Amino acid sequence: DTVEFEVKTLNPADQHEEGVAYPVTVTASGLPVGASFDGRVFSWAVPSDAESGEYPVVFQLSDGLNTADKTAVITVL
Repeated sequence: DTVEFEVKTLNPADQHEEGVAYPVTVTASGLPVGASFDGRVFSWAVPSDAESGEYPVVFQLSDGLNTADKTAVITVL
């Protein structure tokens, strides 16, 4: 089975004094073995021998001025 999802971001211009929305970059840490993240799409072909459990992945979003970390937990049954 494959788990795949797109990480979408929103950076409204009204969040900054200049009224300019800066592009948001996304990085990921804590990827399970064999998973990938290209800055937009997370993909993991879950190996048949993967252990059951929770696999937290931390996504860090930054617009160069502000950063935020969001964690997604992938559960393998």
